[in-house]
Amino acid sequence: MSPDLSAVLSAMFIALICTLVLETGMAWALGVRKREDLGIVLLANLLTNPVVSVLPTAAAFCLGYKAFGPVTAAAEAGAVLAEGVVYGRLLSFRRIPPLLLSFILNFGSYFAGVLYSTFAG
Repeated sequence: MSPDLSAVLSAMFIALICTLVLETGMAWALGVRKREDLGIVLLANLLTNPVVSVLPTAAAFCLGYKAFGPVTAAAEAGAVLAEGVVYGRLLSFRRIPPLLLSFILNFGSYFAGVLYSTFAG
């Protein structure tokens, strides 16, 4: 039985909000302090998070659940690269290289999601 579309969309929206809060908070904790830079982190995540949420779900629905893991890994890697490019072009923050910053933020929010799924789901 497939999940209710509204439940899936609700879960994706909650994941988006959690990602925005976590990654912006982690960026601030790592030293990103300018309002413009924090806004760029938010906007980069608004661009990549929906893709990272939808692609694995669609792949699992169309190709079977075994596709979920590999498609998730590819989508996350794409998000790291895309956000790294955005950070490299737009952030004034340079203490951490843009691609490394993107990796750290994405790893942190992904790990938080895994923990949540493991202990609350």
